[in-house]
Formats: sequence, C-alpha cells, structure tokens
Amino acid sequence: RSESIHPPLVDTEDSLDYAEVDAWVDNELDDVKIPNKIYEYNVSGVHIISETIWDISQLWTLKSLPAEAELKHEFGSMLRRVQTLSTGKVQIITELKIPRRVVAPKDIERFNKFIGMIKRESSIRLHGNLKTQ
Repeated sequence: RSESIHPPLVDTEDSLDYAEVDAWVDNELDDVKIPNKIYEYNVSGVHIISETIWDISQLWTLKSLPAEAELKHEFGSMLRRVQTLSTGKVQIITELKIPRRVVAPKDIERFNKFIGMIKRESSIRLHGNLKTQ
C-alpha cells in the first residue's frame, strides 16, 4: 500500500482547459516505434483497450466532450469513444490495434509516421465552465 499527495493539476476556481495523453497508449506507441532505418523490423503487435473515467461534475459543466476518433491505416488503428455517464462522469475508451508484422526497410519511415500521428491524436482535451455555487 502506498499513498502520495500531489498539487492540483488545474485551478478549481477557474474554467477548465485540460489536456492529457492516454499514458497506456502513449507507452505502447513508444515501444512499437522502430529504432532503425536499415534493417527489416519485427513488430510484435499491440492490442489494448484503455478506459479513463473523469469526474468533473462537482466543479465544472462541460462545454464539449473530448473528441471521438476512428483512425484506420494499413499499419493499424485507434478507436476512441466518449460518453457522459448517468453519474455525470466522462468515460473515454480507447482501443489501439497494431497487428504483428515484419516492416520492410522501405516502409519504416511510413510506419514511424503512422505511430507519430496516433501519438498526436491520442491526446484527450476537456473544456468546462466553472459551476457557480
């Protein structure tokens, strides 16, 4: 068992403007990026489903939900679904699929660009107005 206390990530007395990468997706993408440009590379593949639930309903009213995404490419896909639960919490489910394959040297740059694009699009943004007491 452990406990840690961190300072607030946002000012709870102001409007909400917050962005965060899905740490699980980000870590997996770092692991599959190909480190060389000369030799074919065996990508072991990834299939993860990440769920994040944010409870901001006590302090903020959402201006808009985080963006949903459906990105498909020959090297893989990322699907993100977002919904507001009956409790007022926001649920974000991200599914990342990168099939196992051997990437030829001529495709390594394209593969890494695909990984970079997924990384950029995996950021989750929340905007909300402060509720008046």
